[in-house]
Amino acid sequence: MATLFSYTTVQGDAFDSISWDLFRTEKYTGSIMEANPTFVDVINFDAGITLTIPVVVSAPNVSNVDWGQLIVTA
Repeated sequence: MATLFSYTTVQGDAFDSISWDLFRTEKYTGSIMEANPTFVDVINFDAGITLTIPVVVSAPNVSNVDWGQLIVTA
């Protein structure tokens, strides 16, 4: 079973904004929605709703790596 934690909404939260606020990306919007099937029809949340948030493992950011300086050892 995946690890989960709780998040309590503030007025006006939406699944994508919650993903952005927690993970600094909207790519986990679907995962948050899947963890909260009761609320998939909600566009904007009222304050005080407790949602289940899956814990995600993020990959390291390699977009700014200077590949010319990368040293590979065998």
